[in-house]
Amino acid sequence: MMAAAVHMNGHGSENGIGREELERLDQEIELLKQENNQLKSLLAQVAPPSVVRPGRREKQPAVSAEPSSMVPDNVKRKKYPKSDEAKSLIREAITSNDFLKNFNNDQVDEFVDCMKMRKYGKGQFIVREGWPGTELFVTSQGTVEVRQKDKHIRTLSTGVIFGELAILYNCTRTATVVAQDQAEVWSLDRQTFQAIMMSSGKELLHNHKQFLRKSSVMRAMPEETLTKIVDCLEKDVYEDGDYIVREGGYGNAFYIIRDGKVEVTKNKKGTTDGEEEHIRFCAAGDIFGELALQQGYEGGNRTRNVIARGQVTCLVLEREMFQELIGSLDKYHRSPYATSTPAEPKPQLGEYPDMKFDDLEKIGTLGVGGFGRVELVELKTDKTKTFALKCLRKKHIVETRQQEHI
Repeated sequence: MMAAAVHMNGHGSENGIGREELERLDQEIELLKQENNQLKSLLAQVAPPSVVRPGRREKQPAVSAEPSSMVPDNVKRKKYPKSDEAKSLIREAITSNDFLKNFNNDQVDEFVDCMKMRKYGKGQFIVREGWPGTELFVTSQGTVEVRQKDKHIRTLSTGVIFGELAILYNCTRTATVVAQDQAEVWSLDRQTFQAIMMSSGKELLHNHKQFLRKSSVMRAMPEETLTKIVDCLEKDVYEDGDYIVREGGYGNAFYIIRDGKVEVTKNKKGTTDGEEEHIRFCAAGDIFGELALQQGYEGGNRTRNVIARGQVTCLVLEREMFQELIGSLDKYHRSPYATSTPAEPKPQLGEYPDMKFDDLEKIGTLGVGGFGRVELVELKTDKTKTFALKCLRKKHIVETRQQEHI
């Protein structure tokens, strides 16, 4: 802490800074640390997954931390007329914001259309610290001041978004925003925001499920399994000539071709120039990449190359989710290029199936998030085994109706 780092003289001050001032600064540091941890926690919830393959990953509808059960099904999304300049201003504010930039174009367009104008006079509060967060705002004209604990933080001018955390995450305002002059802001209420997200998310999931039902392999799966798979799918786009998978590479995903055509090849043995042998072409609805992921197959490496011929869009299921939800496709489908018979799947057990809470001893705190904290713990019987233990506050979970996510 800052106070511990400053040498105090006999009068309780150093270079004119009194003890009370140091304590106040310490409190501010602690407050900023807590807010920083909360922001990191929120950003992790809305950030897109890392792309580890050569294709580009298209944005999926982003998900708010607020449970969908809190959003009425009949919310009417009223649209308000705006000039092209106003639309451009709002769109730029959304897409440049760290917490909102991951929404897809259709979602952003609806956000823009549903925002309405609000006007505030000089000195009028737009939001106050501790108020429930019900709207997000984009500054249109004038300037507004951001305060925290009655202390000036910064001034916002035209084209800046604020209040987004209360929309993404059901929490009270962490700062006060007051108009410095005649100010105009565009606003979007939480229910409309949630309704837009639910609508676009449901539409995408519905389209994916309808597509999978047309696949000769996937349609044979139970409805419950198919629904879970759809929830976990990502969409990757590849350009002509991209190697989606390479022979010998580690298998980290399962692919379903959504659009386009791919060529399956095998490296010719005894050649040094990388010559490949054509095996077959695959088109929309076909699958590949399952052999290296299936339980019972040894190695986990790719046995073929798969190359995009023209632009190709694939629905992708990561290895971990494939093994958890499917395990093996042999009961639904026999791969046309399988070269071996899989062994019986082995039961999947946790790494420490018999571990109990009382077996752990706390070492320290790693961080503080929106719902609680993360502790560093170790096994009492083996000090070399350490773990991150997430601790949640039940009261906060119940108050924000987050039970369904725990």
